[in-house]
Amino acid sequence: MKIIRTLIMRLTVLAVVFSISPTFAQGQLVCNVPPSSGSYLEVPQYHSNSGWKTLSESSTGYTAVQLTVLENAGSGNVLNVLRNWNPTPIVSGGADSTVTLTIPPGTGSLQYYIAHTTGSIYKANIHLCTGSPGPSPTPPPTANPTPATTSPPTPTPAPTPPPSSAPTPGVAPTGGSNWICTTTPDSGSSLDVPQWHGNSGWKALTNDATSYCGVQVDVLGSGTTGNVLNLINNWSSGPIASENMDVDGTVAIPSGTTGSLQYYVDHVTGSPYSASVMLCTDCPGGGPPPPVAPPTPPPQPPTGGGPCNQNDYSAYVVPQPCLPGEMGYATGGSYDGWRTKSGITGVSNSGEDCKDLHDRFFVVADNNKAYHTWHPPVYEGCIFQHEHGDDAKESNVFDYAEGYPSFGYVTSLYTDREEDHFGEKITIANDIRMAIGKPQDKLVVYDPNITCQWYSKLHQGSYSADAFSNNLHEYQLTFVCDDTQFSSNTSFSVKAMIQWGAPNEFVLFENTADPHYTDVVNQGESLLLRPWDNQPDPIPSNYADSPYPNLNDGGQREFDSWTGFQQKSWTSPSLIAQPELWSGPSGDDKLIRIPGGGSIRFAPYYIVKNMARVARPKTSDPTEFVVKTTVDWCYNENTNERIGGGFCSLLPPTHPGPDYYKTVDSPFKGTVRGLNFKTLELLNENGPPEFCTDVFGKEPTNIPCDPNTQVRQRANQMSNYWASQTYTNNPPCVPDVLGVCHYMDVSGTLERWTFGLNGNGDWTASRVGATPEPQFGAAAYRGAGIGFEWIMNHGNAEGVRVPN
Repeated sequence: MKIIRTLIMRLTVLAVVFSISPTFAQGQLVCNVPPSSGSYLEVPQYHSNSGWKTLSESSTGYTAVQLTVLENAGSGNVLNVLRNWNPTPIVSGGADSTVTLTIPPGTGSLQYYIAHTTGSIYKANIHLCTGSPGPSPTPPPTANPTPATTSPPTPTPAPTPPPSSAPTPGVAPTGGSNWICTTTPDSGSSLDVPQWHGNSGWKALTNDATSYCGVQVDVLGSGTTGNVLNLINNWSSGPIASENMDVDGTVAIPSGTTGSLQYYVDHVTGSPYSASVMLCTDCPGGGPPPPVAPPTPPPQPPTGGGPCNQNDYSAYVVPQPCLPGEMGYATGGSYDGWRTKSGITGVSNSGEDCKDLHDRFFVVADNNKAYHTWHPPVYEGCIFQHEHGDDAKESNVFDYAEGYPSFGYVTSLYTDREEDHFGEKITIANDIRMAIGKPQDKLVVYDPNITCQWYSKLHQGSYSADAFSNNLHEYQLTFVCDDTQFSSNTSFSVKAMIQWGAPNEFVLFENTADPHYTDVVNQGESLLLRPWDNQPDPIPSNYADSPYPNLNDGGQREFDSWTGFQQKSWTSPSLIAQPELWSGPSGDDKLIRIPGGGSIRFAPYYIVKNMARVARPKTSDPTEFVVKTTVDWCYNENTNERIGGGFCSLLPPTHPGPDYYKTVDSPFKGTVRGLNFKTLELLNENGPPEFCTDVFGKEPTNIPCDPNTQVRQRANQMSNYWASQTYTNNPPCVPDVLGVCHYMDVSGTLERWTFGLNGNGDWTASRVGATPEPQFGAAAYRGAGIGFEWIMNHGNAEGVRVPN
């Protein structure tokens, strides 16, 4: 069952993300060739220039450029086409709506930029055209084309000149003994403007101007002159202070300034500009005047629909137009904690700091705080170095799930547990066919003719030592089916801290005995280092526990020992089923409780096939174990030669070095994962469709919920009895497609995947479906087995590395 999305904006965004490239015809004009820099263009709301982008390395064969506007609430935007990186456009035209510009004859390369009117985000698709154009909608070029050159000449004028009407109150002297500038701006101290960007974009300094007297800029690199720093008050377009910043300098904040402060640099194109920006608390002539009232709270954006207005927030579209603070949202959890652990550097295609761009991928939870959410591994030229699984909007139940998931909202309500950003993984499984029986055991199962939609988010870190002792992890699941046997269809959407086994214990699979460690902290030794600073990464002794310690029936964390899979080969990936398996509790005490005595039960298996670290019993004492990176286990520690066995065959013959495990070249980074759906039961005939629980899914109450202590849950008012089928005729059975009752639980699907590596070394995965077993009847199939019911393949995602 698919849920139809009706919002035109969402359909538009879907078209953008799927890179739909329409072919437009205008007379004999055909516009379907994407530029070298890509067909999709997005200009942030506070960037007055898109930056210069490449159309083609050669003009030959192209007669026009067509721009299709996807989103724009402003006016005065202009498309400029350049040749050979000459700053004088060869043709220009208004770009508030779709426009086609005829390219004048000439030779050499082609570029373009949008002179953007700040105040709203701008999105468009752009294509080169071939064929015979009709009359050009724009005036003829104002300058002769520059002859072809072998390298881009350095342009002298800027495509976006600095404002001429900006007030300049005077610059405070630099180098004075009273200048104290040590406060990092809200948007960070680092500023980088790419070579062909005429504007840095507006960046937040502080929400309380009364605490500061000036801004200091240390220029780290600039090859042009005429760069201007502009201070902005309360996101108003007119600067309150401006000064040339070709070299180090300081700018005094005008006395009496209140509210928030922002800045931008008008940049003269031709070479990159980089600087460090700091706020000053003490300036020549005295520090800031003492406040006569409490600090001004973060101002609400203009009600007229400005780009940082909360009215522009959407849980269904990412990234958001501004950072959380710029939109008036506080952040929840450790929102900035990932920054010190990440190696992300550089700026986006639009000149935005890549870490800031990453932090615009957020949603607002029920407590009105911002939390990170899904983003692609690469976006607008920024390589984020980690992945979060499937794009949630690909789900057929994206609307029912209320858009993108919040990473860490439930965890933040449970203060004893903090989970890092990199382990958040989304799994989307559309149109899965349910099965009567246990497909995870490779048994014969039967088709009940029920199709479902699965959308889950689990925190499953597979690079650190955390999971060896910590069993509590945030989980979100939305599940909707088309079954109607019991008055209505199965449908629920829940969030909770879920116990994956018991704390401080796990099972280690061996070829022979399977040790069950029940005091991990004292039995285990971690030789792992934290990837970001090479400091020891011990097994956490401060693991969190649940107030419901007896709900782990059937659930545990199982890790394949090194000796358990060393000989398994990637050329026979069917043997690599469950190197790391997390199973949810499946006992009689159901996971999510509903007012009125109802419940929701689920017990999926989540599997990682190429985890970055592995445990192994100590040779000297098998009652203890040691954890190392998967890469390190693959080499003889004395000779550095790769050891035998198929599992290590993906690695170089000799050890490539201690940091290899955290490079993009390592095949072991937790990017290939599996899922078995297993038990799914909803019992809610007498309960409400919306209700509240504690963070563990217990202590249910009716709405409204306290968003600071309770979690809002939803479930259809029906019971499907899928985990109660072993009781003959009580409740009514779920029959197969032929009407036969098998008195087995609905406990998985008819799905099956294969995976492996192709000749180029890329991961592959294919959805092939369960194998029919006609000798057992027309409704019979063979279950896929553990680890192959569903495969999530993100192994080829660009730039991904540990930590992931």
